[in-house]
Amino acid sequence: MISKNRFSNLRKEKGKHAYSIENRIFVWKNIIWPLLLEVNRPWFALKEYRAKRDEVSDTNQIPKEKIGKGLISLIFKGLVLEENENYSIDDNLLPYFEKKNILEYSVAMREICI
Repeated sequence: MISKNRFSNLRKEKGKHAYSIENRIFVWKNIIWPLLLEVNRPWFALKEYRAKRDEVSDTNQIPKEKIGKGLISLIFKGLVLEENENYSIDDNLLPYFEKKNILEYSVAMREICI
């Protein structure tokens, strides 16, 4: 569990770039990838994301607004693709999903850059 003070002080302790990366990693590791494995498909609806985000937010005592920025950043980086109110993962990540492997953020980034 991440303490609320630690998460809110990340931006002060680290630069803006480092904070953004850490936020993306947190959202990927704790929300996006577990959600995909839960729904058992390589896409999810906005409603499903919000439910998982709220669960993680409550468990870790992190404001939802801070977590929401991670999804936007993942979309910008190309790990998550947006179409209307549905979100999917890049096609290069499908083999990891099909095997139900835990996919670390660094590996996912490397795969989409290939």
